[in-house]
Amino acid sequence: MALKKVLLFAIGVALTIYVVGFFGLFEVLAALAGADLALVGSAVLIQIAVLGLIVLRLKILTYGWGYLSLLKTARITMTGMVVSMVTPIAKIGGEPLKIYMLRQNIGSAHASVAVAVDSLMEVFSSIFVIFVVTVLFIGAIPQPFFTAFVLFLVISGLILGTVLKVLLTPRWMGRIIDWTVKKISRFQEVEEKDYTKLFHDAFNTMLKDRKKLAGVFAISIFSKILEIIKIWIIFLALGLALPSQTVIIAWAILLVLMFVPWLPGSLGLVEFGVASALVLLGVPGPVGASGVLVERFMSFWLVLLIGFLALSSSRKMGELPSISKSKIKISEKEKRS
Repeated sequence: MALKKVLLFAIGVALTIYVVGFFGLFEVLAALAGADLALVGSAVLIQIAVLGLIVLRLKILTYGWGYLSLLKTARITMTGMVVSMVTPIAKIGGEPLKIYMLRQNIGSAHASVAVAVDSLMEVFSSIFVIFVVTVLFIGAIPQPFFTAFVLFLVISGLILGTVLKVLLTPRWMGRIIDWTVKKISRFQEVEEKDYTKLFHDAFNTMLKDRKKLAGVFAISIFSKILEIIKIWIIFLALGLALPSQTVIIAWAILLVLMFVPWLPGSLGLVEFGVASALVLLGVPGPVGASGVLVERFMSFWLVLLIGFLALSSSRKMGELPSISKSKIKISEKEKRS
């Protein structure tokens, strides 16, 4: 698995380098060299604000279920995010880890509900925004990407509906919870309880708290508005004031591509796809590629760095499962059997 992660990461980096060469290495470097650093710094601050909103969203979802400091919430959020970013194929590797880390403060059932609703809210808000963008700019979106938008809405809608059906069906959810408990028990002894009932009780309580759900949904939408503003500032730093329509469409394409599996963080795919879309929208190729590289430095590489720092901090504080202990436990069980 580790080798697969490294290989896919290398492929993503190679694709990114190819994108730079495709749009002209020296032209792209020249555009980057002439960027306004003050505006770039402003865009970095916006990226950090977006991460702060994501942390706040999880903090709100866990409120009332036990004490969880904002600092630990940030560590859990960023640790889960970086694990999902580097997980091959499906980008959900960080969710079980976040549940494991949260359960120490709010219990397994509440942790599972908080992470499930957090993920659902991110997907639902993304579907909502893409739908609005598709309707508002139906004639301005380049045809290949318009098709991608439609596919995204259909596939995401089906996935969201399936997940909600599973969450609301005790028999189906019970199987998933039993599987999760078995996984967690490899790293830490789990007390025998009716986790399915506990989950549904907590989930139903969450669904009834409409004020909390409305709050986290508003945070999700506001974070996406900040991301759009960030892209506009990035291109302004490169000397190009893009029309709001172009910025919104480019951001929506970036969001859709981020949901494509296989490559870590859709590395390379986002760079090529968004840069190509910007060219179709009338942006000069080198400037478009430069803007995407700067944006990805903030939304991927910077987040990756912060995530690894959070991962290291969580490991030092003993908040992560110990693989070595799990292997010892398994071996002891095998000896007894």
